[in-house]
Amino acid sequence: TICAALISALLLRSRLIATLGGWATASQAIAALTSKNIGSGINFVAVAQALHMKPLIVAASLAVDSAVGVVYFPLAASLTPKNTEATEVVT
Repeated sequence: TICAALISALLLRSRLIATLGGWATASQAIAALTSKNIGSGINFVAVAQALHMKPLIVAASLAVDSAVGVVYFPLAASLTPKNTEATEVVT
């Protein structure tokens, strides 16, 4: 997760800076979202508070994370192999 966050941040650096108004704000959002993916939403809140993130950036980060999840999780589920063998239930 950390490697993916770093690589994504480097690849999208100019777009993040332009969208979020600077690298400091972008790095705060990246840190909070990375902590959420490693742990949970509580980690996101803790990191956002520790870094004194602006409420608008917190809301935008969570909205983007939710939107990506709506696409990612069904796509990941569709790529899993299907079990074609019938399993017998033993009682």
